[in-house]
Amino acid sequence: TIHMAENADSRLQQPSPLGYSVGRWDNNSLIVTTTNVDWRYFDERGTPQSPAIEIEERFTLSVDQAVLGYQITITDPNTLLEPAVRHARWVWIPGEEIQPYGCTVTANEQ
Repeated sequence: TIHMAENADSRLQQPSPLGYSVGRWDNNSLIVTTTNVDWRYFDERGTPQSPAIEIEERFTLSVDQAVLGYQITITDPNTLLEPAVRHARWVWIPGEEIQPYGCTVTANEQ
């Protein structure tokens, strides 16, 4: 869930495995900041993360609306020496259908 209300405040939320995400628009980019993550690992390989992690995602649609740009910046002063930044992009192909992606965590996985 991305909370888009102007008064959304992650400081008022309890930590959870997926954290608390607040979104805002910056011109044609959606910026999503996730904090309050209560999960020991960043990925399935066991990369550690701490409760201080902050994840910022930026989604930007190209002018012709054919490409969705993505940038993720991971900041965790307890486990990273500097922010980690990754880029990706998705190209729209007429007739292709995007399949659902279920990002869920169960208590047994924690």
